[in-house]
Amino acid sequence: MIAALVNNISMYMGLHNTINAVGMLYTIMIFVWALFSWFDHSKGFLRDMYNVLDKLVGPYVRLFRRFLPTFGSIDFSPFVALIVFQIFVQLLLQGLRLLFV
Repeated sequence: MIAALVNNISMYMGLHNTINAVGMLYTIMIFVWALFSWFDHSKGFLRDMYNVLDKLVGPYVRLFRRFLPTFGSIDFSPFVALIVFQIFVQLLLQGLRLLFV
């Protein structure tokens, strides 16, 4: 009985930490992708890094760009994408908690 409870808690903590780590990594990727718009990323390593981030993050952020108008030259779609993603991660963690309680 106690071994099953410890195993259950261990599984919950492992899944919780994994979801949290992946969520944080993707959040950082969105943030760095947005920062690239401020700098010249047309040459060398920065171009390669931007291309990888654009393949991983770009389609998600572009979903929000369709619905949000730009204000001058300011694009708020990465900001909204970050907020929505963080809400999704928190809901996923709450759902995981409900499964293990």
